[in-house]
Amino acid sequence: EKINGVDFALVVKDGANRDELTNIGDSLKANRSDYIFILVGGNNGAYPVIVFTKGNGTNIAKAGDIVKSLASTLGGGGGGRPEMASGSLKSIDGIEGLANAIKAKI
Repeated sequence: EKINGVDFALVVKDGANRDELTNIGDSLKANRSDYIFILVGGNNGAYPVIVFTKGNGTNIAKAGDIVKSLASTLGGGGGGRPEMASGSLKSIDGIEGLANAIKAKI
């Protein structure tokens, strides 16, 4: 979804591990310069999360801050750089609402 010139996606892929999420992120990032991508996998209380941002997406919300916010609200932990961060969540209940809050900033 493109919002004000920034590509945004929340991808929740049941059962996906960190490597699979990275591959999905690499595909999403191709030929894009301004984006925020939140990728979540796993199941049963262990949900890996990877966030990629670039350009105006990073100016709006740094990847590490997004992961920390998700982990703070949904349980878990993580962090990283402004353009790429990862972690693990204990729950994904309510992740759409958190993603909508980020979209509202774009």
